[in-house]
Amino acid sequence: MIPRSPFQYNRWETDDDHIIWLPEDFKEWERKPHVYFTGSRGSGKTTLLRAFEWRERLNNKSLREQLNSNPFINRYIGVYLNIPSYITNKFNNWPPCREGINISQWEEERARLYSLYLEYIILQLFVEAIQGLREKRILKFSIKDEYKTVKRILSERPEISIFLPNILRNRSADPELNDIRLCFKSMHENIRACAVDNKELLPEDGYPSLQMGKMLEEITEYLIHLCSRGEDIKDEDESEVPQTWLLKVCIDQTESIEPYQLKAINTMVAGLDKGVLSFIIASLNDNNSINDNFIPHHPLTYADRMRVSLENVYGTPSKFFNFVESVTNLRFKKYTGNNNISVNLRDVLGDWNLNALLFNISLKKSENEKVRAFIKRSKENMAIEPFKSEIALQAGKLRDEPQENYYRLFGDKENLDTYLPEERIKLGAPPFCETYLMDKLKLSIPQGENEKYKIRPLKSREFRKKMVAAMLCLCKEYDVAIPYAGIRMVISMSDRSIRDFLLLMHEIYVEENVSADKFAKRHINPTRQYKAIRKASEVRYERIGKEAEATIREITRLVDSLGKITATIQSAYSDPASLRAVERGIFDINLSSLSMDKRDDLKEIIKLASDCHCIKIVDKSINEISIRLHKLFAPKFKFSYRGAYYNVPIEGDILLNLCKEKEEAVADKLIERILEKIIKSDTLKTNNLATLDRWSIR
Repeated sequence: MIPRSPFQYNRWETDDDHIIWLPEDFKEWERKPHVYFTGSRGSGKTTLLRAFEWRERLNNKSLREQLNSNPFINRYIGVYLNIPSYITNKFNNWPPCREGINISQWEEERARLYSLYLEYIILQLFVEAIQGLREKRILKFSIKDEYKTVKRILSERPEISIFLPNILRNRSADPELNDIRLCFKSMHENIRACAVDNKELLPEDGYPSLQMGKMLEEITEYLIHLCSRGEDIKDEDESEVPQTWLLKVCIDQTESIEPYQLKAINTMVAGLDKGVLSFIIASLNDNNSINDNFIPHHPLTYADRMRVSLENVYGTPSKFFNFVESVTNLRFKKYTGNNNISVNLRDVLGDWNLNALLFNISLKKSENEKVRAFIKRSKENMAIEPFKSEIALQAGKLRDEPQENYYRLFGDKENLDTYLPEERIKLGAPPFCETYLMDKLKLSIPQGENEKYKIRPLKSREFRKKMVAAMLCLCKEYDVAIPYAGIRMVISMSDRSIRDFLLLMHEIYVEENVSADKFAKRHINPTRQYKAIRKASEVRYERIGKEAEATIREITRLVDSLGKITATIQSAYSDPASLRAVERGIFDINLSSLSMDKRDDLKEIIKLASDCHCIKIVDKSINEISIRLHKLFAPKFKFSYRGAYYNVPIEGDILLNLCKEKEEAVADKLIERILEKIIKSDTLKTNNLATLDRWSIR
């Protein structure tokens, strides 16, 4: 049984009560006619789309606390639907291609019926929303207005009446909203049944041949008009409001549908002209060419829609930190029932100096004579410049300035300093990383008053930007654990995924084993954090088989191989490049040697691995794809918590063979071949390496 915690993550579909947090940009997205969201699994797409939905706006406590007292002040009614592949696959070859029509005509015919299927689902959901909002007195139209509207809809679209007799068999009264809701339900279920049974669907069966989206738009216009009826009857606390409502249709999981089905949705968006509905569409990737539709010479423009990448929305360290800390506080309030509880993640996890982490987790308990000698040398260096002056300077800052005002945890731009802790933290730690760099790179420290000007550039060039690389090589050479703990490492290894942040914090919470109230005030020992973070990394790896939709073995092999290669080249202490080209592991995959079939095969494996957030695609072109491994795999494979910053080449044919290989011993041989081309410890020429100033963050 999984222990409970405020951080416990459940997929939306399996949870019964949800936390919804609204980012700063949400108000802008509400104003846009159409929004296309993209984001990897765990980035919060479903949660975000649900924030537009009418039921959540009525009932979700965390959402209502962030909205105005009137959650419908912006006058829109949101409905939500997802499109799982097991449903849409039934439409792939239906209806069959008729004799006398070409492929393009067949595609449009299938798209028209798929569009009609979606339109009737949306109409059913919209009528349900109207009924629910009327029950809560958000909408106040009379029963007379209801009868009148239903009558007009049936008059305008008489084919709907075909589905009425069974519903009204035992009733002589006028049709109501619930009657046409059941009609729409029967109509889309009938379309799906015909697709499953490969049965022909004819216009005389009650399905008119209309342009995609027109049935939806026509009926929505009548229903929107009904929503505004009766608004002259106001409650005492209501003020004057605009009279126009809008339907927002939120469609999730569009990555699982066929290109012609996406084209049908784009056509629905492009053909709107009455201003009564808008679309919010979410997908794992940005493969949807939104200009692609069935309306001749009618591309969607930037005025029609907005494209939003959630990884960019939460892309800066400061924004992602604000996101996860806000979600943490909402979760603790819900979990404890205490609206005054507050969690400061920096205080709970600490902003640990790398040297302090090395001492407490990696070196302190070692009985190895080489390790003890290294600790002694590092302690001796505390008495020399620049370390002696730095300790005195930081101690003075700690004494004279309030800690909460002394520094900002994360900035707005990611660079090589982003996830490095401030040197002031845990001032008593010897300079282990600096000592290791001095030993390996044969560095001499400037001494005397006339050489002090050399110290600052030396610290930046040779020390600070190489601290993590030094830590990795040091731990490998002395065979000690790589320390993973502290707020910066947790944020970095979350890799802009709220789901993975929650996984990390859940394991830390379970390991700490205290109540939520006590956890919020805790300063958690880094050794306990380290144990929990290692567990979270293992759990994340075990989930690959649950999240990948296909080729699970190939994706697992890809992750295994890249993990081993990344860890090896980042901690190759005998290779000078490991301390000059910091944290290598962005793999430039050359595709030019592959046949088209093999190229497509490798691209598909990479795409699926990216979709389930195992890797990140950094860049791509016709003949090359650059990828890196997800940062949360760092503790499992023992590479940098910051992921990778420096590029290395890898041949596509070797990588594809590696992904397909079933035998572990053969796979290890292929990994050795790749490593041989990357690591050349004796012949590597340092003047071929890029300088620190040219390194870019991916």
